[in-house]
Amino acid sequence: MPTVARVLGVLAVLVVAACGSGSSPHEPSTTTTTFPALEGGEGALLLGGSLYRFTVGRCTDGSAPGDTPQARQQFRLTGAGQVGTLPFTIAVTRYTSDTGVGGTTVTETALVTTGSGDARRGVEAKRTRVGGRWIDLAQPNADRPLIERVGATVAVGARFGPEGARVGDPDIVIGRLRARCPT
Repeated sequence: MPTVARVLGVLAVLVVAACGSGSSPHEPSTTTTTFPALEGGEGALLLGGSLYRFTVGRCTDGSAPGDTPQARQQFRLTGAGQVGTLPFTIAVTRYTSDTGVGGTTVTETALVTTGSGDARRGVEAKRTRVGGRWIDLAQPNADRPLIERVGATVAVGARFGPEGARVGDPDIVIGRLRARCPT
């Protein structure tokens, strides 16, 4: 688990809580590889072998305020959870961009953060499709979208790390996220 602690930095409290029994609703289950059944508005993040539950606040299809003709949001899921006294947030997004040179680019991101302002820290998984090819700096063999959506269910499976993490960096951890959008 030391790798998870390095990856999460300030989120290391999550790892400390993961050593608990998992009996509190605010403590993660430990050493799990499966997801619990989820109802609408519920989500779970499996990161470094620990399962963190969260509440899905909203799922939005379409543009967001501030979008430009060159870059538009296509989808956003937001959520929040807590481990002990430490709150964390989840954001899963898909953007398309077109500069008029070449084809449309798709960028998908799953971001887990805690703190605010200068104290904000987190991990992300990011994948971009350019010219029909998926690019993921932390997972070069990626050949499909980061975000999978079937009905109200959203799933992400990737390697998470600090922003800009690349394959071989010591701060990368395998993670999966599953959530059901509120109905």
